[in-house]
Amino acid sequence: MPGYPVSVYPGYQLKYAERLKHDVGILTATTGSVAASDLLEEALGAQRIDLAFVGRALLRNPFWLIDATRQAGVDLALPIPTYGRATGPYERGF
Repeated sequence: MPGYPVSVYPGYQLKYAERLKHDVGILTATTGSVAASDLLEEALGAQRIDLAFVGRALLRNPFWLIDATRQAGVDLALPIPTYGRATGPYERGF
């Protein structure tokens, strides 16, 4: 990327958060192209980070979290019927 000294790839800032977490011993979060749920699951499961920000992914797809749970094979019970109508087998608005 012109004018940016670091290569940009999925999870490119993860190494900085991980180093802070382990070298300084503080809770850390990461951002920067971390929209892939498998990347986040690995980083959180291996305790490389404590939190991840997925802002742009949520802006692109407000149902990102629901989609990620379904991709992981989890049947998510939605407690609010409105969300069930928006993401379920019903037409939107009914």
